Amino acid sequence: MPRLGVVFAVVALLGVAACGDDVESGTASISIESPVVVVPSGANTALYMTIVNDGDGADALTEVRSQVADEAQLHRTTEGDDGLTRMEPVDELEVEAGGSAVFEPGGLHVMLLGVDDLVAGDQVEIELVFAESGPIDVQAEVRAISDVVD
Repeated sequence: MPRLGVVFAVVALLGVAACGDDVESGTASISIESPVVVVPSGANTALYMTIVNDGDGADALTEVRSQVADEAQLHRTTEGDDGLTRMEPVDELEVEAGGSAVFEPGGLHVMLLGVDDLVAGDQVEIELVFAESGPIDVQAEVRAISDVVD
């Protein structure tokens, strides 16, 4: 009979472990609203947009790619103790379940470095890479900064 007790204990432990697998951490549902690239005034420019996560799980923007730029970097504009405005790199940006992230002048943005010649009205293909959702391709219209800033 002691063996039967061990068998029941093992079966019970396996059942508890299997229940842990049923707990869902949620699934992200990412969409991109109003992506816009500013007409560059030199070799660099910025991408602004809103990332919306309508899912029940968080996701993180980990990388941005575009064939019109040598490099793309996530940045956040901050003001230092000295009153000077700086751009700080952001490794990745988490978008909470049911939340959003607004990329706008003076805040979060994507710097596109070493851009090709872009003029207002051009369409730029951007690939946003998310930790959970994977790559998402978007088309961003190139606009003058005066059309982007409220």
